[in-house]
Amino acid sequence: MRFNATGLCVLVLSLCGCVHPDYEKTLVNGYVLVRANSSEIFISNKERVVVVPGRITELGYVRDAIFGVVEIPYRQEPTKRSDFPDVVEGYYLIDTTRNVVELGLSKSALSGQLNKMHVDSMTLERVD
Repeated sequence: MRFNATGLCVLVLSLCGCVHPDYEKTLVNGYVLVRANSSEIFISNKERVVVVPGRITELGYVRDAIFGVVEIPYRQEPTKRSDFPDVVEGYYLIDTTRNVVELGLSKSALSGQLNKMHVDSMTLERVD
């Protein structure tokens, strides 16, 4: 029995494709926005370690600052807080030059931290 090498490669690649994220978007200084699936959209650092877990719903970045809003991921069934113990909801800020991540900020606290970094714009885009 002969195998078609092209067909086998296509089959293997399609099976392997289910472990890859839906998409990735390169941000600044090696940070990456990763959409693992429709409910988990997170940010990882250069070493591919998740630094902002959960579901990123809004994102902005200016120079060395990445900021936005993170929520608990949703599922078809009711989502329990205990399902995602590492997720801190609220605004987040990543200072990419110092590799410092702040989670659970209020909007005014985020604005204050951005002012300290000399970032005037706090424009956020929806993440889908």
